Amino acid sequence: MFADYHVHTYYSDDSETPMEKQVERAISLGLREICFTDHVDYGIKRD
Repeated sequence: MFADYHVHTYYSDDSETPMEKQVERAISLGLREICFTDHVDYGIKRD
């Protein structure tokens, strides 16, 4: 199985990619599963 269990989106401070784009990329790579692992680092990224 081809999977990625550590994907960040715009909601993490270290990514600017919308969730939808991450899903589209995963599909284009043939991933069968992904897991979003967003996190919040308070004080770094502005809302």
